Amino acid sequence: MNPSKRIALVCNSSWAMVNFRMAVMKALRADGCELTVVAPDDGARGTLVEEGIGFAAWEVQARGTNPMKELRSLMSLRAILDRLEPDLVLCYTIKPAIYGSFAGAFRKRRTVAIITGLGYAFLAPGRRSAVARLLYRAALRFAQDIWFLNEDDRALFRERGLIRRGDGFLLPGEGVDTTRFASTAPRAEDGKTIFLMISRLFRDKGVCEYLEAAEAVMAVRRDAVFRLAGAPGDGGPGTLPLGDIEAFEEKGVIEYLGKLEDVRPAIAEADFVVLPSYREGLPRSLLEAAGMGRPLVATNVPGCREVAIDGVNAILVAPRNPEALAKGLLSAMSLTRSEAHSMGLRGRDMVVSKFGDETIVAEYRRRIAGV
Repeated sequence: MNPSKRIALVCNSSWAMVNFRMAVMKALRADGCELTVVAPDDGARGTLVEEGIGFAAWEVQARGTNPMKELRSLMSLRAILDRLEPDLVLCYTIKPAIYGSFAGAFRKRRTVAIITGLGYAFLAPGRRSAVARLLYRAALRFAQDIWFLNEDDRALFRERGLIRRGDGFLLPGEGVDTTRFASTAPRAEDGKTIFLMISRLFRDKGVCEYLEAAEAVMAVRRDAVFRLAGAPGDGGPGTLPLGDIEAFEEKGVIEYLGKLEDVRPAIAEADFVVLPSYREGLPRSLLEAAGMGRPLVATNVPGCREVAIDGVNAILVAPRNPEALAKGLLSAMSLTRSEAHSMGLRGRDMVVSKFGDETIVAEYRRRIAGV
């Protein structure tokens, strides 16, 4: 199969392309496609080149708001695509989806906008959110196809008139390597319950709620251990200062693990994986944790509830509510090891059947053949 010879994949992070979409890229390469990732060089360029995937450096800030810098990013992307002359452009995340759709319109290129999540622009009220909606509405009419990772996001775009009523394809995630993220046995009993949150340090991921809930739980249960893994934010809107994390670490409330190149050992050493996010596309940390057989504690919001099913493989709690989260964490601690293990196994089965790499690759091949 060779749906398109030259494909440009536009993203705000080359690291994300390697870590989240490598299986898809390898499959398209095997189909005979010539691929080029267009993204900032944030440490993954070498891996892409080793896999025979081209790379074009593009300067863009995921949460930047400076109008002149944003215009330069758009014009730079247009110049890169003019040079590459791709047959198809796949655009991931908010700004690439908007700017890629605009840039593709200049040459009437086949463009797919992939909405991996709504992000801070939609979650924060006010002018920024209004501008984001306006740009989406203007840009997405130039895209030949628009993909979403959950039904809530697709419905919201339709309700707000950002896409036409019948537009929007539902892609069931971005794939999980269920061999690499294989089920592991529960860790040895030691009288502790270890919770792990994996996220960049942004407020809309629920990091503040996690810290506050951890402090509340530890006030009544000294056998709880709270860990947080993830890179600091980029300094843009919604970034949580590293000093706030260090303050809770100094009080003995959490263990901050920083950015992990491989999250599997940390997941294997946890009893529950937590994500109190305000909204997600389809959260990678929950998918990978469920793939490894870990039960989840998450907020009952779009994206999270696609992976974390209350009473099946997870405990769901209200968002933006440290008290509700603390109650959910205590409920997790009240489960027997057998009950928690059974929840984890059910999550593993769901990931294998619905979100594995093979399923997502098949959807890509089928969908882009018709674009």
